[in-house]
Amino acid sequence: MPAAGPRDISNRPISAITLHTIQPYLARALVDWSLRRGYSAGWLATRLNIPTLDLLSQADCRLSALQYEGLLSALYDEGHASLGVDIGQQLTVSSYGVLGHAMQTAETVGDAVQLGLSFYRLTSNFMTLQSRWTPQGLCLEAFMDYELPALGRFAPEEHLAGICQIARQLIGQAFTPLSVSLPAQNADALSQFLGCPVATGSNSTCFTIAHSLLERGLPYAHALTSQQLRRICQQLADEEEDQSSPVDLRGQVRQILTQTDPLLWPDLPALARSLSTTERTLRRRLSEQGTDYRREQDRERQKRAEWLLENSTLSVEAISAQLGYGEVASFRRAFHRWHGQSPRQRFPVVMS
Repeated sequence: MPAAGPRDISNRPISAITLHTIQPYLARALVDWSLRRGYSAGWLATRLNIPTLDLLSQADCRLSALQYEGLLSALYDEGHASLGVDIGQQLTVSSYGVLGHAMQTAETVGDAVQLGLSFYRLTSNFMTLQSRWTPQGLCLEAFMDYELPALGRFAPEEHLAGICQIARQLIGQAFTPLSVSLPAQNADALSQFLGCPVATGSNSTCFTIAHSLLERGLPYAHALTSQQLRRICQQLADEEEDQSSPVDLRGQVRQILTQTDPLLWPDLPALARSLSTTERTLRRRLSEQGTDYRREQDRERQKRAEWLLENSTLSVEAISAQLGYGEVASFRRAFHRWHGQSPRQRFPVVMS
């Protein structure tokens, strides 16, 4: 095995990549797969940046996206081009812990899907999931939470292969999705495993299930057990939210706004995805810190406006456009609200 450590991407301006918030389910799957192929425990621990692999068996273990990136980068460098598919197809219901068993005991496929959508953060924080109805069926759509190269390559393939693998186990028979698409440019291994064509080059990862399949009963359905496991999932989700790292979300939001062109500022759902949290949690955490997203945007615009007015030769009209105001009048009103004065009154020497 090569002696070099994981590549250094710590200088990337990406929010939340170093926060220890991700459950180690897939890390365990990656480690087991790698050990069977002759990689040493020490080599794997080094790439995950943990002292020992025993840490992955502890109930309170959480990893960062950067730790996953270190291991994935090393494995891709070793030549494992179909890593995402390889890991996805070895998953079992138990790989998803309590959530997997709750899905297994649900009454129908549709109920199992709803459980997965409600509590997917219990298994992975790589992607944000949502669903939408199409004429063909239910489309499960996923968006990457992190702009990390190895993770961005691995997560969509693992996600699609994993969904198909779990669906086959839950239903108890062969299953093929109606349609699949993902951002990658080469999906031959994934297409072969799924048994259907895979469209590439899309902006998100999509997996469509037929309407009729959602109504199919599951062989291990058990109403009481399913209710009990759902309650446990909810308790675990609440604990994850309450016990997550005491992150200064306001500081992270301000960092994103400071480093990004106002014309490219994300909306609240996209911002929540970039911070590996939910929109609801982000609203609540910002409120607890005495602010909200609009107020933080307003604060950043104020700082930029003052700097530009004092340090540039741009006109008020140009500054207004640069800060994302649709009309100059809107910028003037905002400036008067900040200072009780117009830009010319505030900076008479500069604008004379």
